[in-house]
Amino acid sequence: ISVKERLKQIHEVIKTRSRLTFKDVIGGSSKVDIVVSFLALLELLRDHTAKAVQKDAFEDIIIKHVD
Repeated sequence: ISVKERLKQIHEVIKTRSRLTFKDVIGGSSKVDIVVSFLALLELLRDHTAKAVQKDAFEDIIIKHVD
């Protein structure tokens, strides 16, 4: 799967849910899928399409859609 395809998938999910964790995004994915998902998340953050918060190191990343 490409970063662009994963970006579209994540964007569709965050539009329908109030919040999503990165663990929800990656599920039981392979290492390559996790990296692709993280890069897609960074793109969404850069475009101000999503907001991400991580309270402490090693805690889950919470993703929210930006209206």
